[in-house]
Amino acid sequence: MNSPVTNSGSINFQAMLATGDIQTLIQMIQGERVRLLDAQLVDQVKAVQARNEQIARLNNVLSELNAAAARFSGTDATAKLKDTKDWGKPEQHVTNGNMDTQGINVRDRVGMALGKAGLDSQTLLGATFEATERGGTGDIGNVTKGQIDAAITKIKGLIDAESNNQQMDMLRLQSLNNKKNESIEILTSTQKKHADANSNIIRNM
Repeated sequence: MNSPVTNSGSINFQAMLATGDIQTLIQMIQGERVRLLDAQLVDQVKAVQARNEQIARLNNVLSELNAAAARFSGTDATAKLKDTKDWGKPEQHVTNGNMDTQGINVRDRVGMALGKAGLDSQTLLGATFEATERGGTGDIGNVTKGQIDAAITKIKGLIDAESNNQQMDMLRLQSLNNKKNESIEILTSTQKKHADANSNIIRNM
């Protein structure tokens, strides 16, 4: 039993088969395959870029949490961040290569880093706070050294997971690129064979 021939994308198989021009149909199929693979390749590149950006944001969160953890001088896991030296004091730090002379305190720096990474402070640190550019509100000062250490471990796990996914993304990107190059070679070869066949027909005539 013959299966019905349907359209795929912009190719009208029924119309092409009706003309009996198989060579042109093959070229169109290969051309459509190249187009679809190219679209998938563009989407995969965007996925890789998004993954890289998220890893960068998570690394920024890790950096800020490490800076907060470094404020504790002892090993007491119950020690609170607000009791550490210079808690809440604006600090000069480098932002995008430029020294911020006004400074942003540790509360805001951690909060902004979490926000950019799409992470919830309540889930990660057990503290709800809203960071603003020059002064945040909330109870991150009550966060303990133990909570910060636990958050650091969790962020490292997230970074490892994203890095593993990044490797899979790169493998898929390479596979799609190889398939696209293969399809272009097949299309080019098909077009050449078609052109050679037409030339032979003209010479014979």
